[in-house]
Amino acid sequence: MVSEDDAPVHAAQPETGVAVLTLRRKAGPNVIDGAFCERLSSACESFSRDDTLHAVLLRAEGPAFCVGADIGQMQARLDDLPAYLGELIDQAHAAVLALSGLPVPVIACVHAVAAGGGFSLALACDSVIALRSARFVVAYPQLGATPDTGFTHSLAARVGPHRALEICLSPAPLGAELAHRLGIVSELVDEGGLDDAGLAAARRLAALPRLAVAGAKALLQASALPALEERLRREKEWFLRCARTEALRERVRAFSQRTTGAAH
Repeated sequence: MVSEDDAPVHAAQPETGVAVLTLRRKAGPNVIDGAFCERLSSACESFSRDDTLHAVLLRAEGPAFCVGADIGQMQARLDDLPAYLGELIDQAHAAVLALSGLPVPVIACVHAVAAGGGFSLALACDSVIALRSARFVVAYPQLGATPDTGFTHSLAARVGPHRALEICLSPAPLGAELAHRLGIVSELVDEGGLDDAGLAAARRLAALPRLAVAGAKALLQASALPALEERLRREKEWFLRCARTEALRERVRAFSQRTTGAAH
């Protein structure tokens, strides 16, 4: 049993109408693994039943917002990589659906780096507030994989399929300033102001009648969630095709060697 202090996702309701989900790995950057997905899904399911909520904040502690899947775990499971990734993708996609399906708006507060599945988590939210210094990293093609966790659905919905493909295939990180100009980020803030900006946005929503807030989201997303579910299914199919290739295994090995070398 994981204690509340050790949980990779902490859920709280600091004030009336506002809930906060905090990503907080005890050591190292936040990663998406089975425990993370289970905790995020559980918290979202609990929040979805709370008719006092008007808004949810998704924030993070530590050196990065979230860096996606743990490549070290992938390295350890190279012999049965498709089976391991198939299970992890199912867990991650369930968490994304739970987050996206919350009946009230979700605001992501992004600092440092949101990479891979971490970028997808931010995109799964209804709006994104980011530090000016934040970076968004796609990472999938460089690893030899296609995107998952709803990335292709959410990014294309914001910037269109052609620009989304350019971003997906670019090796360069996407800076917060450009992400703001493209409509991926809704608000930029300076260092030290991220949590205050997120809470202020949530309070503005909490001041509105809940039925009006929830109704607007339900109407605007009436076709989005079924489309997301179908895209998640296709993303898994493509990712597992990549997982069976030597190209992905080679890149996982190379990435693990680089990070191991950097630690010495």
